[in-house]
Amino acid sequence: MPQQDVTGPRVLVADDEVAMCVALGAALRENGFGVDCVHSGPDAVARLAAAGYAAAIIDLWLPGLDGLQVLKAARAQHPGMPLVAISGGGPRLSLEAAHRLAEVCGADQVFIKPFDDEALVRRLKDLLAPPQEETAS
Repeated sequence: MPQQDVTGPRVLVADDEVAMCVALGAALRENGFGVDCVHSGPDAVARLAAAGYAAAIIDLWLPGLDGLQVLKAARAQHPGMPLVAISGGGPRLSLEAAHRLAEVCGADQVFIKPFDDEALVRRLKDLLAPPQEETAS
């Protein structure tokens, strides 16, 4: 079971590229998030089922179970959880098609690699922020 980090919301990062996990994990930790990284689709689904994450960042091209399937499983298990998809492209789909499919499968936002880590962190903070009540004029 992942160690709970009391500094902030816990985020699962699923990417088969270790360097991406390290860089994204560092950016998230610098902004107060707790981070766990996995490198395959089955590991992502297992972690999402077992641990209480506030959000997940999922690469679309994961070994064992692709990111689209992970997004579907995550959305089914956690309907209100913010899900961010990331992709640098893959063998079967264009980036544009992958982007659209990620949204259909439940991604709240899609970032195409290379992306600005800080832009992703800002968007994640927005997705996790409680909705603001509208005031009557």
